Amino acid sequence: MPRSPAARTSIRYSLLLRAFLIVVLALGVFAATTYHFVVAPGIDRLAETQMKQTAGEMEARVRRLLASVEVTLRISRRWGANGDLNLDELQRFNEFFIPVIEQHPEVSSAIFAHESGREIFLLLGPDGKWTNRISYPDHWGRNTYWISWGPGRVIEKVDVREQDYDARTRPWFKGAMALERDEDIHWTAPYIFYTSKEPGVTAASRWTAADGSRYVIAHDVRLLDLSHFTRQLTAGPRGVGMLLDDRGNVVGVPRDPHFASDEAIKQVVLQPLDKIGLPALTAGFASWSAAAAARSSLAGRSGTTLCGLQLESWW
Repeated sequence: MPRSPAARTSIRYSLLLRAFLIVVLALGVFAATTYHFVVAPGIDRLAETQMKQTAGEMEARVRRLLASVEVTLRISRRWGANGDLNLDELQRFNEFFIPVIEQHPEVSSAIFAHESGREIFLLLGPDGKWTNRISYPDHWGRNTYWISWGPGRVIEKVDVREQDYDARTRPWFKGAMALERDEDIHWTAPYIFYTSKEPGVTAASRWTAADGSRYVIAHDVRLLDLSHFTRQLTAGPRGVGMLLDDRGNVVGVPRDPHFASDEAIKQVVLQPLDKIGLPALTAGFASWSAAAAARSSLAGRSGTTLCGLQLESWW
């Protein structure tokens, strides 16, 4: 019995619908396969490339800073070893190191100390004025002398302050004295400077005088400058760069509106990552720590350790 036109239309419609669904399914399988085997690996490779680039930029910046400070410190040590520095000649000391600090903005202060604990400290303040601190705990006890210099390097003021300060107890002094050789350089771990209360690191070296006594020369380096750099780093549209020490404490802050000012940076630098209010970074670092055995293959992270600083890039 011949089929009605309505029945023939229904069969054609059914066949067309099935063909359409087969084509859609095939396209779906093709799209999923393409994404899984082509697009996703491409995105991962792009992310990894961006992370490596960010980490490379950060490492290069830190290496340049450390190298510059070490060159300056070796010159300073040479002055001391040649007998050009004397703890009895404060103005001569300033004549050597004011130009050093002026021409090397990464160096914030200079310290010259004897193994007896006697010390001269030179600091450029935020107001652009120079200040010396002179201490000699074995003879002056807790008294330290602070000399402020005005234009033309004329003394403006001399203060006596009682402080529980002894150069021999400071990490840079202990590290320099523990060096195997006089010409070696010791870098401290990141810490808060005693005087300025700013986060930083100190490079120190020593020499032995003709009378057999030992001296230490040291330069402080502020970490705020590194945060200014890491705050500008990007890795892809949403990625950031940050600098951690080997304990997971923040040294260079990531790009975030919370860290727009130096005061905001000071509040979080050297704090544990989970205390700075960025849960995504905290979770990322926790994942990295849990997978320490497979760090080199962990997606979403690239980093290296340099002088106690862990350079991290995240996306």
